[in-house]
Amino acid sequence: MSDSENAIARQVRQLLSATRETLDRVDEDQAAALRDGVRKAHLVFVAGAGRTGYISRCFAMRLMHLGLAVHVVGEATAPAPGPGDLLLAFSGTGETLSTCEVALRAKDLGVPIVAVTANPRSRLAGMAGKILLLPASDSAFPLGTLFEASLYAFLDATFLVLKDELGVTDDEMSSRHALG
Repeated sequence: MSDSENAIARQVRQLLSATRETLDRVDEDQAAALRDGVRKAHLVFVAGAGRTGYISRCFAMRLMHLGLAVHVVGEATAPAPGPGDLLLAFSGTGETLSTCEVALRAKDLGVPIVAVTANPRSRLAGMAGKILLLPASDSAFPLGTLFEASLYAFLDATFLVLKDELGVTDDEMSSRHALG
């Protein structure tokens, strides 16, 4: 094995270990509240920027596979939110300007907000009715890497729990899979 392969394997092990430690510290009551909000919402909206935004879109796709009505904020086909809807706002720092602006607008409209962040004292957390704290410390990983890796794993696990809670079959999900 070459030195570069050893370096990659070492980084993967470190990132997986740190991700596991982060996810082990997620509050199950907060995770259950997020799932409950998603199940009860008429429409679910997701918002996030950069890599976190891409991960939020992955979650939106999975919610669609479950048969839930979900939209990505800012997409041309996203309707205006209204009563009974929910905004899931994702930001590691909780200070991402575009995500905070979306949350502020949702709050003004009376749309409930669940903030998923690593910073419980952030502007985003302050606007949210509920918070899912993803306690990722980026001391060993740059630019939000640990938050993003943890977020992706958390949201895929959330999707799997929702699948079981809703009783959705693999065949039902496959029937909703994209054409392309």
